Amino acid sequence: MPSRFRCANGYCIYSGNLCNQKDDCGDGSDEKEDLCREPTLAPCTLQEFKCTNGQCVALPYVCDHNDNCGDRTDEIGCNFGHDRTCEEKLCQHECTNLNGTGFICSYVNECEVHGTCPQVCKNTKGGYECVCAPGYRKVGNGNQCEAEGAGPLLLLPENIRIRKFNLQTEAYHDFLEEQEHIMALDYDWDHNNTGLSMVYFTVEGKDNAAGAIKRAYIPTVDDNSNNMAAAVDLGIKYITTPDGIAVDWVGRNLYWADSRVKRIEVAMLDGRYRKHLVKTDIGQPSAVAVNPRLGMLYWADRGTAARIEYSWLDGQHRNVLVPDGLGLPTGLSIDYANGDRVYWSDAKESRIESVLPSGEDRRTAFVSVFEDHIYWSTQEKGEVFRQDKFGRGTKTKLLTAGPWLTQISVYQQQRYNSIGMKTPCKGICSHLCLLRPGGYTCACPEGTSFVSGSNTDCDAGFDPPPTMPPPCQCINGGTCYFDDNKAMCICPPEWQGDFCEINIFGVVASSVGIAIGVTVLIVLLLGGLVYAAQRKASIMETISHIMPSMPSFRGAPSQSSDPSKEEGSDPGPSLKAEPCTAVPMEEERGKSFENPAYAAEGIERPAPNGITTAILVPNGTAKENIENPLYAEVRVVAEPDPEPDASATPANTVSV
Repeated sequence: MPSRFRCANGYCIYSGNLCNQKDDCGDGSDEKEDLCREPTLAPCTLQEFKCTNGQCVALPYVCDHNDNCGDRTDEIGCNFGHDRTCEEKLCQHECTNLNGTGFICSYVNECEVHGTCPQVCKNTKGGYECVCAPGYRKVGNGNQCEAEGAGPLLLLPENIRIRKFNLQTEAYHDFLEEQEHIMALDYDWDHNNTGLSMVYFTVEGKDNAAGAIKRAYIPTVDDNSNNMAAAVDLGIKYITTPDGIAVDWVGRNLYWADSRVKRIEVAMLDGRYRKHLVKTDIGQPSAVAVNPRLGMLYWADRGTAARIEYSWLDGQHRNVLVPDGLGLPTGLSIDYANGDRVYWSDAKESRIESVLPSGEDRRTAFVSVFEDHIYWSTQEKGEVFRQDKFGRGTKTKLLTAGPWLTQISVYQQQRYNSIGMKTPCKGICSHLCLLRPGGYTCACPEGTSFVSGSNTDCDAGFDPPPTMPPPCQCINGGTCYFDDNKAMCICPPEWQGDFCEINIFGVVASSVGIAIGVTVLIVLLLGGLVYAAQRKASIMETISHIMPSMPSFRGAPSQSSDPSKEEGSDPGPSLKAEPCTAVPMEEERGKSFENPAYAAEGIERPAPNGITTAILVPNGTAKENIENPLYAEVRVVAEPDPEPDASATPANTVSV
């Protein structure tokens, strides 16, 4: 399969992105049914051998020491001999005669065969199933695994700088520069749960300048912003030629190899409490790698007797993993998702090999392992290549960095997968806590030891952790710079804010929108008030037409049986509202109130208390006075119209 696929719109994507249930092309042409449909294989004839993957191979090519199937099933289970046939009944399942050269048993444990699955292989009844490790998903035809999260980047240390190379866009970005003699690097993804990654790199000592181990935040933004990192020296003294470095992202420790002083050393991630871990019977240690899940440390020794060794992460149980067949072992990497295989590159033999953690099943691949691929670089030109990690297919040249390239590292969230991994260190150790298979070991800084009777507390002092400058987090094309140890951003003209996160045109548009919205709201509010006022006036006008036919007690004087008070009361109606006063019936029996709705002209009734109440109604107004039977039974007497008197009570005034 070619390394690139040309989309219908002319855009090119990597073949590994085909049929991954994602529209990588942008026009859906990489997810078409006819492209992603599993091919229907023709049945094998009697003169062919059926491979586990469904392919058919002619019998003369079976057991010929060549992988004609592509999954090696035509080379597994072979029984050679001119007089040997299936009549021996040695096969537990299928048996195929090979025309006088022997026979082959078809069923084997495919999961024990190197290269059967890219990550996890599970046996099933009559076959096997390939599954992806946690943090990965199936893509392609279901036999490839892709890491979840953002696409992978390559970290490229180039002597005086560290660059990022985007494998999808093929774009470079320098995030650390103005350094000297960078040799090796590793990183800690999501450093201390901050959401930021930290790169650790070694610096070779030259002339009178000592070597060093430094660290810096890796900018998380990849949108053409100029986010430069500020490197901080961990202050580890007497570093000379640190060829390799590895981060234990679970135990939170840092391991490195110094080929000049011939040591493997360890310290906390911030550089405190350094300890010599391996310092005897060692030639020129170069690359180092750690496997926190197994609690193992691996290193390549390119000395006179070149070999690859391993020990526990606490330095105990040291053994040789690959004792011979090595020229100049350099790069070292671990495939954490596929049996924890250890990969290394041999610069002298010009090959890449791998082996199981037990030292078995050594294989040559044609060194950083990630997903389904292995990455390596050449010393002469600094060319970076990629190929299937099982050696299938052809290698693909990704870029040419130059002869100053010292290492490559795949940078991605799942590269160092911590799913289901928790550190057993719970703050019990006073200084160093080093992992080992199934647990941990407390250790003391170099030159110190445990206090008497303890295996957790050291007789060493305590150092404060070093400080780190803040990371650059400029976005939208901003340029980061440091002022008084503070990360600042220079924003493009159309952006502003601490991180260039505010679009000026968006702010203006938003302000105009707010002003328009407030204006509309005020207009609506004023319109509502005008409408309410008009409606109230209409209601009051309606009420004024109704009011003459209803009694009004506004401004009525206090009712009393005292005639003098009645005469001194204000005879005119008043529109001023007064509080209503409840009148007790028992205390003021001489008072009575009429309701004109029930009054009848010329009717006289005795009151319940024996008092006869009379209401004088002038002619022509009897129909407007209505008695209220709830207060008194009244007698209405029609009288002749009296002579006009200024002191007379108005006709609509109730008097008792």
